[in-house]
Amino acid sequence: MITAYAQAAPGTELACGIVPRDTNPEIDTTIQFAVTAGAKYLIEIAATGSTANDGGYTVLSVITGGAPASISVTPATVSIVAGSGHTQQFSAQVSAANTAVRWSITPPIGVISTSGAYTPPASISAATSVTVTATSFADPTKQASAVVNVAPSTGPSVSLVATANAQNLTIAQNTWIEIKGTNLAPDTRIWQGSDFVNNQLPTQLDGVSVKVNGKPAFVYYISATQVNVLTPVDATTGPVQVQLTNAGVAAPPMTALIQTNTPEFFVINGGPYVVATHLSGAVIGPTSLYPGATTPAAAGELIVLYANGFGQTTPAVVNGSVSQSGALPVLPVVTIGGINAAVQFAGVVSPGLFQFNVTVPANARSGDNALVATYNGFSTQANVLITVK
Repeated sequence: MITAYAQAAPGTELACGIVPRDTNPEIDTTIQFAVTAGAKYLIEIAATGSTANDGGYTVLSVITGGAPASISVTPATVSIVAGSGHTQQFSAQVSAANTAVRWSITPPIGVISTSGAYTPPASISAATSVTVTATSFADPTKQASAVVNVAPSTGPSVSLVATANAQNLTIAQNTWIEIKGTNLAPDTRIWQGSDFVNNQLPTQLDGVSVKVNGKPAFVYYISATQVNVLTPVDATTGPVQVQLTNAGVAAPPMTALIQTNTPEFFVINGGPYVVATHLSGAVIGPTSLYPGATTPAAAGELIVLYANGFGQTTPAVVNGSVSQSGALPVLPVVTIGGINAAVQFAGVVSPGLFQFNVTVPANARSGDNALVATYNGFSTQANVLITVK
């Protein structure tokens, strides 16, 4: 038995350790207690056995230093999907002068960096739990752990390919479309400045890409259930394959019909009101749509309408360029409330965005009017309205 006392209070034990009876040539035990600078301490070593073999030689080693290290890891539990492209950063809190730790994982599924960033494997066959452990360099006997629940990726699945506004199942070149399904992307965001390289629209966001007829589309928006892209310039007509890839895993391709034009108006919040502005830039609509912000168009007023899917222009649109401009070779026929409206300009003004400068007929009916554009034998979607006063 080994016992420690303060010399000033020899009757009060500070720490006590039992050395077990054993036949090994060396038996170790440790006691630990706080000390005060300048104070004196007594260490008592006693053999409590009843035979001569219970004694022996004793070597006493005294080590002084700071308080023993303690360690914790955050977060304690996380979930992550294999092949998602995500990493999980862990942090270790160490109560010692040396706060460095060594990171390890068990079982060795995925990778842990020296800074504590865990990356799951590209794929796993079944869900599993990985223990992330931080070991103190100051005291290697001190460890703390966290658990990562790694789920297998089921891969992306596409259920719908359609134009972005009218949900038309027939698409066209240089047209905004939406792709719906599950597991389509690891996160939710739109493109941003850093995604543009050499004045080209991005063909992937966070590992999500789309090909239309084998050609890269331009990715604007990603989420787990919807991805919006601008189709590439491609004069092909007929059935084509649309395929989305997420984190290197391709969804089964969907077949879509592509034609030269699939005209549609952009509408506000799914419709029925068209996206249109006065020349001042103020939004056109009934005053109740956005009180204080929207106002009707006036009979005889020159207004601006915005549309999608009208195809190639003159000069021709450059595939994937951040700057697109050009007029339609023939002006579309636009009617408001069944009355022809004079079209002064119709063309693309930015990637996939068509602008029509149109004069509201002087005899247009006050109130909501049906809006239709016809071009190259195709008409925009039904039930689009514009409000006239």
